[in-house]
Amino acid sequence: MNIKSKKETVAETLWGIGVSTAFFLVVITLVSLWDSNFWFIRALHFPRIQIFFVLGALLLVFSFYKSEKRRRKLVIMASIFVAICIQAYYLFPYLTIADKSIADAVGKKTTDENQISILLSNVLMKNKGEEKVKSLIEEIKPNMVLLMEVNRRWMSNLCSLKESYPYQINFPAENAYGMALWSKFPLSEAQTYFFNHDSIPSFLFTLEMPTGKKVKMLTFHPVAPKPSKHVEDVDSDTLSIVKAARLINEIKGPMIVAGDFNEVAWSQSSKVFENTTTLHDLRRGRGFYNSFNAQSFFWRWPLDYVYVSKEFSLIEMRRERKIGSDHYPFFVRLQADF
Repeated sequence: MNIKSKKETVAETLWGIGVSTAFFLVVITLVSLWDSNFWFIRALHFPRIQIFFVLGALLLVFSFYKSEKRRRKLVIMASIFVAICIQAYYLFPYLTIADKSIADAVGKKTTDENQISILLSNVLMKNKGEEKVKSLIEEIKPNMVLLMEVNRRWMSNLCSLKESYPYQINFPAENAYGMALWSKFPLSEAQTYFFNHDSIPSFLFTLEMPTGKKVKMLTFHPVAPKPSKHVEDVDSDTLSIVKAARLINEIKGPMIVAGDFNEVAWSQSSKVFENTTTLHDLRRGRGFYNSFNAQSFFWRWPLDYVYVSKEFSLIEMRRERKIGSDHYPFFVRLQADF
């Protein structure tokens, strides 16, 4: 009798935990549909991958769980299924079975002079991995290197990059929003924009390829959607990502935007950015390529991006090895089709 009682107690406890978890995740899923720029609503978009898998596991467990509360069980399972469908709706465009918004360069004639390769990485300001970064750059030899969260120490320790990358734009800072760009291609018309804060830079410039082709490029690292001294207004018109999109929309011709967007690809602000600029996320139809968090196995999502106009096709894209930061470096090689 006591053994049976203990089993029943354990079963009821597990049932309660499962129901509570399911209720919590279903509510989060529904709240995430709210089109709001409040940081805590925007943050609910980040763990969609994790919520999808946890909900899937719960649905599987409930389907095998024998309960006398059959009607309640069916309601719970139906709620979980609806939440899974909602999460899948946001995630599907980034699966390899979905359509690619930018074509692969397979079968197209190309030369090194007609390619642009970019290595971007949020290096984490307190990270002491400068040698790891230099080793990675030396190994893959990109045309351009974009680093974020650089301060004066980082700039000093990477000064040797000038030998291979004679063209440079930099704005080191001690606020974790410093930025630096090194390029093998000549740069011109360089401007530094401060969309919402006078200490958080974005670079807009023109790069000239060896073929003489010119490309506009914007590098971008807005504030994260969380409480901090660098607060973004909740008005969607004043978000820095919207301001950047409007600036880009005024530019004609081939365009590249790269950086740590501090947003997931399926967030509302990311969709506004794509729709306003008509630029395309290279991840669509190719996978998540989760670049954050390199220090966690479970809590990972894509934060670092390269958006391009239709004048480009993709040769290769990959997430690089760890460099001691909480972000993985992200590498792309593009072909200019114009």
